Amino acid sequence: MSTVPTRDRWLLLLDEPPIGAMYRVAVGYLIIPTYWHFAGMDEPTWGLLLFFMAVLISLRIGPLLVRKALPFSDEVVRVWKERRMVAKRFDSYQWAKLVWFGLGMSLYLGSAERAPRWGIALAVFCVVAGGIGLLIWQRRRRTANPV
Repeated sequence: MSTVPTRDRWLLLLDEPPIGAMYRVAVGYLIIPTYWHFAGMDEPTWGLLLFFMAVLISLRIGPLLVRKALPFSDEVVRVWKERRMVAKRFDSYQWAKLVWFGLGMSLYLGSAERAPRWGIALAVFCVVAGGIGLLIWQRRRRTANPV
């Protein structure tokens, strides 16, 4: 990986622990206040759910557009292709990422002046579902690639 340009190395690190987790926690931390900014604090649950889904979709589409628009080293393209294949093959790989978004939302809600039930419910769902996905992914990763 030493022949990979510095910019490309940073891009690969965005999906590696601990940077990938910190990045997702930061995104999770910003979800509820950003939603409140645009929709207001008293918007019903479905609005937050739609916004959360839009954030997740944008986190898939954004990198796709960047990959199409900018040149990257062959090594980075190879690693990204491998990761996409893993994500297609194992749902738990994607579900595991939810735990970090949920932790970020929980951090925000813990420090917020007001913590609405719908925000708490979404954060708890993400932590629980993501935690289950993380456990399943860890087990599958060990059985698929024994060390």
